[in-house]
Amino acid sequence: MRRFLDQVTSGRIPAGLMVLALVALAGRLRSAVPGVNEAHYLTKSRHFWDPAWCANDLFLQSTDAHWLFFQTVGALTRWMSFPAAAWIGRCFGWGLLAWGFCQLARPLLRDSRHLLAAALLWVALSAPQGFSGEWLIGGIEAKVLAWGLGLAGLGAWLQGNGRQAALRLGLATSFHPVVGGWLALGWLIALPLDRWGPRRSLGSSPVAPDQLSHDQGSHSGSERTTESAQPLPIRRRVHWAHPLLLAFTALPGLLPVWQMLQAVETPQIQQTANRIQIFERLPHHLLPQAFPPERVAWSGLLLAVALFAARLHAGSREWRGLRWVLASALLFAMAGIGFSVVPEWVGLLRFYPFRLLDGLLPVVAALELVAAWQGRTLRETQPWWGRPRTGLAGLVVAVLLLLAWPQPDRVQPPWKPDNLAAWRDVCDWVSREVPPEAICLTPKYSSGFKWWAQRAEFATWKDCPQDAANLIEWKDRLKYVADWREKYFTQGFGPAALGDLRQMAAIDYVIAWNADPFSTEPLYRNGSFSVYRVPGSSQPGPADGMGLPMPPPITP
Repeated sequence: MRRFLDQVTSGRIPAGLMVLALVALAGRLRSAVPGVNEAHYLTKSRHFWDPAWCANDLFLQSTDAHWLFFQTVGALTRWMSFPAAAWIGRCFGWGLLAWGFCQLARPLLRDSRHLLAAALLWVALSAPQGFSGEWLIGGIEAKVLAWGLGLAGLGAWLQGNGRQAALRLGLATSFHPVVGGWLALGWLIALPLDRWGPRRSLGSSPVAPDQLSHDQGSHSGSERTTESAQPLPIRRRVHWAHPLLLAFTALPGLLPVWQMLQAVETPQIQQTANRIQIFERLPHHLLPQAFPPERVAWSGLLLAVALFAARLHAGSREWRGLRWVLASALLFAMAGIGFSVVPEWVGLLRFYPFRLLDGLLPVVAALELVAAWQGRTLRETQPWWGRPRTGLAGLVVAVLLLLAWPQPDRVQPPWKPDNLAAWRDVCDWVSREVPPEAICLTPKYSSGFKWWAQRAEFATWKDCPQDAANLIEWKDRLKYVADWREKYFTQGFGPAALGDLRQMAAIDYVIAWNADPFSTEPLYRNGSFSVYRVPGSSQPGPADGMGLPMPPPITP
């Protein structure tokens, strides 16, 4: 391990490559393909480029809020399968995250050894989700790109490059208006606050820009320090044109969202959509009263660790800038708590005010801890927590934590293996035997049907539209299905029930659990699921033979 760290510190093994390997390892461990939102983003990307694909799906027809993602990563779905597009997109997203983290850490830490230590801690500390459920490392979606660009933008600002900061934060907003928007707003708030205090670095300064790739001197990197390095004050000037550059580069992301908000016909429609989104569909992300206590406790612990570690090292003007951004994130979260108790303001929770603090806390906590550690290693009489072996032991514990921490989103949907295999099997059968124009009713908490079966769905809990009109329509469809099930559940779902379903909704096929009381013969059945054709459907039925033999039903 000592020799390996020497090679990283000397530049023989690029530190950025090691950070990328860590992020890729964590992403692979935390999420199988498709990830928790990959079926969301990539199927919508496919429909974006080919509107005839699953043309009758409510979610796919709804307003697109991530235009730049569809134009870039989403374009992969035009030429390759969903899993292939997901893996290529993941590699790009993980690379952007690793680059962003290195850009942020560069002006704050002394050498590559400490950069690698901070990356290990970040990956480990981000394994448990924060109080609003935000995550950075996993599958590919628009927010992963926004976080990578946003961290890189903050890093550019800390290094004194306001133009690059504005450009990167604007692109982050274009990829994901919520994540990038909060990052950009935090930066804009930190700009005037950063002018307070001394103009020169305080205490020991970080390395020069090229020192992360190749440290000076010929002795061992684990033994070397930058005790003799001269302070490198960085003047973070921001020209008046930089906020304009930020706004201009953010337009591709902001314009679709602005049009979506302006398309709401009446305030009552928006209020109804807000209630559905905040109190029914996404309270675990938006409503503080619904956040699990263990996630709240973890976020509180991370904040306490970051504050405690900040007091252990003198810091510098670079650190002060990052801390102002974190303070802005904390301010947004406190405002969100206030919104949740004021009825007139509760609708503002749909803009995810807790997201910036959730994603930034593990990053800042990791950097602060390593900075405190590297400050102690410069002392002649080192306390036990500043000794190199203690640091190595901490890194080993961090890696073990990464490997052992339970990841609820490793497989989607989160069912038992037998049920998951049966779900993939029934989706494959539908993709072969059901006409492409058909609309299917799937189990409420299923996911990935459009990914595997490539057929439109009537409505599903996971695929929730973002614009107000389609969000209300989505809720009405789910309510209709729930009322229909309640009406016929006792007597069983026979021809009359299916006929009623067809009369009230344009549904052609029903995919249901075998445990559901259907009294009609299925077109196909495996160990967990059955497929039924709705009488009166305008879609032709499957060919004779109907695929594989039908085993007896098994209760899930």
